[in-house]
Order: sequence, then structure tokens, then C-alpha cells
Amino acid sequence: MRKRTRYKSPLPDILALLICLAGIFWFGRLFWLDLNSTSARSDQEEIGVITFKRNVAQRRFGDRVVWERVPQSAPVYNADILRTTPDASATITFKDGTSLELNENTMLQLYYTEDGGLMLDVDGGGVQVAAGKGRVSLSLSDGSSVDMAQGASVSASSQKGGSQSIEVLGGAAAATSANGKTERLSEGQSAVISENGGITRKALTVLYPKKESVILNPGRDSPVVKFSWSLDSSDFADGGSGEPVPVPVTVQISKNKDFSSIESSSVAQSGNSLELDSLDGIPSQGSVWWRAFAGSEIDGASSGKITVEKIPEIIPLSPAQGSEFRYREKNPRVAFRWNGNDWAQKYKLSVSSSPNMENPIFQTETAESTLDISSLGAGNYYWRVEPFYSAGNLGYSGSSETRAFTVLRDEKIKPPELSSPADGAEITYRDSPSLLFIWKSEITASDYDFILSRDETFRNVIYSSREEKSRASFAFENVQALDGSYWWKVVRHSNDPDDIQNESVPRSFILRRYVPQKTALLFPPENFTAEEDKISSAEFIWRLDDKFAGKEAVSVLQISDSADFSRITGEWKTEAVTFSGLHLGEGKYWWRVGVEDENIFTPPRAFSVAGGLSTPVFISPRANQEFLSAGNQSVRVAWSPVRGADYYSLSLFDSTGTVLEENQKFKATEISYSVPQGNYRAQVQAFAESGSGTIRKGPVSEVAFSLRVPRGFRTLSPANGARISGLAALQSGSVFTWEKSADDTGSYIFILRRRGSNGAYSEIRREETRRNSIEIPRLSEGSYEWLVRSSTRSGESLATPASLFAVDAIPRLALPAQVFPRDGGVLGASYFKSNRSVSFNWNSVPNATSYSFALYKAGGMRPIFERTLTGGGRTEVVISDLSLFDVGTFEWRVTAFRHNSAGLELQRSQTASAVFEINFSLPDEVWSKKPGAMYAE
Repeated sequence: MRKRTRYKSPLPDILALLICLAGIFWFGRLFWLDLNSTSARSDQEEIGVITFKRNVAQRRFGDRVVWERVPQSAPVYNADILRTTPDASATITFKDGTSLELNENTMLQLYYTEDGGLMLDVDGGGVQVAAGKGRVSLSLSDGSSVDMAQGASVSASSQKGGSQSIEVLGGAAAATSANGKTERLSEGQSAVISENGGITRKALTVLYPKKESVILNPGRDSPVVKFSWSLDSSDFADGGSGEPVPVPVTVQISKNKDFSSIESSSVAQSGNSLELDSLDGIPSQGSVWWRAFAGSEIDGASSGKITVEKIPEIIPLSPAQGSEFRYREKNPRVAFRWNGNDWAQKYKLSVSSSPNMENPIFQTETAESTLDISSLGAGNYYWRVEPFYSAGNLGYSGSSETRAFTVLRDEKIKPPELSSPADGAEITYRDSPSLLFIWKSEITASDYDFILSRDETFRNVIYSSREEKSRASFAFENVQALDGSYWWKVVRHSNDPDDIQNESVPRSFILRRYVPQKTALLFPPENFTAEEDKISSAEFIWRLDDKFAGKEAVSVLQISDSADFSRITGEWKTEAVTFSGLHLGEGKYWWRVGVEDENIFTPPRAFSVAGGLSTPVFISPRANQEFLSAGNQSVRVAWSPVRGADYYSLSLFDSTGTVLEENQKFKATEISYSVPQGNYRAQVQAFAESGSGTIRKGPVSEVAFSLRVPRGFRTLSPANGARISGLAALQSGSVFTWEKSADDTGSYIFILRRRGSNGAYSEIRREETRRNSIEIPRLSEGSYEWLVRSSTRSGESLATPASLFAVDAIPRLALPAQVFPRDGGVLGASYFKSNRSVSFNWNSVPNATSYSFALYKAGGMRPIFERTLTGGGRTEVVISDLSLFDVGTFEWRVTAFRHNSAGLELQRSQTASAVFEINFSLPDEVWSKKPGAMYAE
């Protein structure tokens, strides 16, 4: 009996395998997407843009695990984590105008909300923050924090397991330790937060250079670095007099971060700045470390790093020194070329007729390292290039050497040029030869003497004639001994007084009697090319064997698409020695000729049938496109490549139809023209050449465009050079207004910059608006510049010139007049016998709304009693706790304040100070009672 076998279907196993493979593919794809994520994302709003200058910065999105290298000008998003590598630096510009610079080896995370503003969680490293119009707070690695006021500038460094350093370079900030202790710092003040949470103010605050500075060096020598600082000399008061004493500031330079070796040590005995150069250890290229300290407090020194980048020299390449450009009627095109560098934002090309480059006849700015111009006529010229650097506020610096070149106009008219027969040509004949002589001439309205001679010296002239056209015919019927060499020339006769060189250079040719030959192909030549629509008009010409001369021979013309003629495309018989009217498709062919009834053919020749050249399509400019430019605009003319084209003929015309530029054999598909305002037409035509020299051309394409100066706009208020009252700027704000332009988009970008202690302007506010005015509240004292940018509807940038203005310092309130205790007064026993409190009073200050009172024990750094009096009428403080007083010297201080209804401080006075003494004089003689008897048990 057969055993029954149970069949198991493989379908479940196959399904399980497919599911596993699909899971592997899906999770692998997710991992690949995360690993190769781009710098942009669409699920979050961009809060700023990051750029880096050296090496690399890396970023990790808050919801991802893979780090990526940040490309230039990449967006940053909420919760992004950023880090910099050694010797790297990066800058982030936020939407509210805040600027953040990251030092090397720095890691932080960004958080931004509309209400809370920008919060930076710094997990080691150093940052410089310039706050914009929003709120900014820093969270350091030890749990301490820094809250910055609007417009403030702070440098902070965070060390894990170490101290935290905060320096206020502008405005005000509040530093809070992890245990809640707070210290308010103003411009020029700095503090250190220790590991135990204590906050200690530093006497010395270095304002410039930054903790990590990059200095561009366009010259050969080392740059000069100016150190500037703020010093609180009260910490160094003389113990005897209590008065501040001059404190020297020492700046040291080292090549080692740990300052194990000192390159230089410079001391400023007074003042708040010091300049260092190569003698002080500043290199022409490379990095050094610096530290600065006041007096002998080297343990609390401020330190940083300076990197000097040597900028490559700009070298002019073309035109080379002593170059010559020649022309006859149209100015030549002069191509300027130079080597650029990565630090330059743009270049200024200047062309002058004097070697000292005074009063340039041509000057323009370009971001490229090449520029072509066609506006230079005959003369001697000099040119140079100046690069522009925004880093370090160098501006235009390190110009190239000056090169000289010459443009020459050929005043003399060229002599006639002989064309045919070619020089040294061999010409064969059978019976009586007859030749056609052809020449070229710049002057068309002329007569010519045609001269034919048997010798090179033209003493044996065999023929001479006066011709009205640039050609002559001669039949050698009566010439004896025909075979041999001949020389010929022409002499031009014109009415042009400059036609001095009117005789051509002689040419020779050789005449030989025809030698009978076999059947041969004459035209077209080998590798001839014709367009598909013109092959029918091409004439095929051959010569039959001399044995068929005078006979009615029938020629056989064969066409094949294979070199061995294994396939015959077509065959034609004719009694003539020419044939035309072929209709062939695109491809390569061979042709040969034989004679009917004779199976002998000539060696084949190859020819090609090419498709017709199409019309070039302009990519730029568009038809009737209008370009806007405040100066000479470099207009890009580009077209789509034509299949089969070897080169293009390109012409540029002005509004009158005059040819401004012409390129006969241009192999690229784009070119840039620098042209002034006006209307223009550009024409382009495709050409193709075969190996035999046959030229094919396509239809002409044309595009019209124009260039005009945009109608810009200018700033109105505050006017350039205006001064604004500091109190008015604080109370009422400042309104900025500007004109509108007919060419703008209706949207403006307002930019406000403030001048720092190093003289450079840094951006503190950037805002986009559709109005032509904007109001800025509470501008502090200082110098500012502002400008407005926009763009035309075609994308051309427009900007107002920068306007400078200043906000004056807010005047101080009057100094409070202290009434009691008076300065130098003494409170003794008689006073305290009748008073159980001390009453401090002073005269009221006009416009004051509150007073700050503080009482100090002589020599003490902190007050023993403080009180704030609100309301301008309260001018007295009574201290009833007499335990605060003992015999000795005391100082009491009063400062007047003025606030608005919202509590904003508008003005304050200087602090009034008065010193008084408490002294109880002892009596001259002391009497005591007689003591009683003592006893004891």
C-alpha cells in the first residue's frame, strides 16, 4: 500500500521572508535619510543662518542623532545642537538681529520662543553674543546663567568642572550663579563665577581683541594689534590715603596656550590701550595666545587667541606688462585677468592713463577675477586691482602691482593682398592655358595695375593691364616656352592720400603641360560634409581616363554606406563628368566612379550628410528683458548649445545698429558684456566645419534687451550727521524715515549698526517692513549708522548710502546736597545724649523720583545699611538701630534717580558722598568710690 505524503505550502515562508526584507529595507532607508539629511528642513521655522570662516562647524538637529557638516549660510532651527572643531569659528545671525560667534571647541544648543526670546545652553567653550531687539540669556555648564539687556554685547567662556567667565563689552547684563547669587554688570565690567558659586568682579576687562580673533594680513609685515581695556582702579586703592593709584596693565604674548614660554611682555603704565607689533611677538601668519592682567594679579588674567591669516598677493595676469593691442577702425576688446583669493568679497579694477593711477578713465567693481572691456581707444594705459575685505574692517587693502599696456591704431592702409593662384601653385594645361588672377583690397574704389613677369625682379614683364575690379584674366596663347615659373603683382591706384603702401607682395606659380592621367575624383574632397537639405545641390565632379577623351563614354557613379561597397545605396549612369541631385539621409557615405562595361572604379572617397543646424535659443537675456544697474552692468548672454555646431558667430548691436562686439568663432555658449545704459540687440548663429573645410551654418537667432539706471531712494531722517538728545531717544524713541523708489518691491530691510570701542560698526538691528519708516525705542548713547536695502522686481539690489548719527549722553541729575551729617562733621556724646537715632537728610533734586541711600564703615567695601526712597519729596533717612554705630569714621552716599511711569530709569545723578566721625571724648580725671572690705568664709 502506498504511503500518503502530506503537502506543505511554501507560501507562509515566502510571505515571512518578504516581510523581513521589507522591514530591513524600510529601517535601512530611515537610517540612510538620517545619515544623509540635508541642512534644511521643512517641518520647523528657520530662526537664523550660520556661516563659518575656518575649518568646519557641525550641527545635529535636536530630534536626530547624526552629526552633519554645516554648509556655508545654512539655516538653523529651534533646539539645534552646534559644535566647532579645533581652530574653527562660526557665526550665527538670528532673525531678531542677535549675532552669536562660536569659538573653537565649543558646543551649545539653541532654544527660541516668541515670549522667552533666545536661550543659549553653552556646554563648554566660548561665545560672543551681541543681542538684537529680543531677549537673550545664556546657560553655562555649571548651572549659572547670564541675562542680557537689549543691545548688550557679552563674551562668555564655560569650563566643565571649572570657573565661568563673563565680560560685558557693551550695554548691561546680570550674571546669576547656580546657588542664586546675582551680580549686575555694565559695559566694561567682568566677573568670574567660581566652582562654589561665588561671583567675583574682575578689575580688568579686555574689550579688544576678542577671545578668539582672526586678523587679515594683506601685507608682508606683521599687523599692529591694538589692545584696549576697562580698569576699575578702586580695587588697587592705597591703604594709607584711600585714594586710587595708577595701576600698570601687562599684556603677554606666547606661542603656547599654557604660557610656558613668553614671547613678549609689554606694560602700559597708564591709559587704557596698548599697541603690539612684530617686535612684541605678533606674527605675520599663524596663531599666538595673549593674556592681560592688572598690577601683579596674574592668576586672574584675561586670555585669548589671535590668528593672523596671510592674504595671498593679488597678481595681475593679463594684459601682461608691455602688451600691445592693435586695431584699425573698432576699439579692441581687452581682457583683464588676475588671481583672486578666498578672503576678498569683491575687486576694484582701475585703468588710468598715468602710471600713478590718478584720475582713472575706467573704474568698476566685480566679484569675479576677470573682466572684458572694449571702450579703450589708442593710448598708453596702466591698470591695477584692489581687493575688498570685510573681515577685520580692512576694506580696500593690498592692491596689486600696476601693469602697463598700449592700444595702437594702425593708421597705414594695408597693401593689396593676392589670393589666387596660391603662392607656389603648380598649374597644368593641355592646349593653351588661360588663368584668372584674384586679389583683395581694403579700398574698394580703386584701379589696379596687373603685372605678370617671368622673373622675380619684374624686368621681364610679359603682360600688364589696368583693371577696375580686383581680378584679371590672361590667356597664354603667344607666350613662348610656356612651362616654367611666373611672378605676378598688382599696384593699387586710389584717391586716398594715406594709400602709401599700394603695391602687393609678389607671388609665383609654375605652369606645366598636362600629363595624361587615369580616371580620378575631383569634388567633393575626402571627408566632405553637407547638410541634409543641401546635399541635393552638391555637385560631384570627376575626370575620366585620357583614353576616353573625345569618345562618348558613359560614367557610372556609385554611392554606398559601407567603405567596401558591399551595399550599394545608389547607382547612376551619365555621359557627363558631373552629377547632382542626390537625396540622402543623415549618415556617412562613400562614392566612386567607373566607366560602363569596364569593371574598374576609382578608389572611394568618404563624405557625410549631416542634419541641419538648429536655431540657437537664448537663455539669457529673455526677450525685451530690462536690466537695472547703477554702473556698468555685466550682462550675461547665453544660449542653448546647438547639436553638431563647432562654433558660433556672436554680435552685439546698440540702438543705432552699430556693432559693438563681434566674435566670429566663439566656441562657448555664453559671454558677458560690460555695457552702459541703453538698448541692445544680440545675434548668434551656429556654424559647423567638416574635415575638408566645408562650413555649414544655421539660422540667426536674435534677442533684444535694455539696461537702465534704477531709480533709487535715500534716507531722510535722522539726516546724515544728525545728533539726537539722549533723553529724548530714551523717552520717546527714534523714528527713521526714507524715500520710496519706483523700482523697489515694496519691502525694505532696515539695518542699524552701532560703533564699538574698536571703531568698527556692528549690526544691532535688522528688520523687514513694507512701510518707509520704522520706530526704534530707547537708543543708548553712542555713534550709529543706518541704511535701508531693497531690490528691484528683476532682482537687482538697491540700497541707500549709510547715514551717520549720534545719540548724545543723557545729562545727569544735579548732585544731591547733603545737609546732615555734614562732610567732616563729628557726632559726639552731646548729640547722642539728646538723640536716640541718627537722621540723614539732604536737599531735594529737581526731577528726581527716587533716592538710593547707603552707609559705609570707613574702609569697608559693602554698605552696613541701604535704603531706597521712592517719591521725589522724601529726602531723609533715620537710622534708629544705634548698634550699627561705634567710635570711628563713617561715609554716607546718596544718588538721585529719575524714572518714568513704567519704571524705566531715565536719569541719575553722580553719587554724593559725605564722611563724618563718631567720637566720645574721655574726661580729664576719673573719680571712683572707695571700695569696701572683702571677706570670705
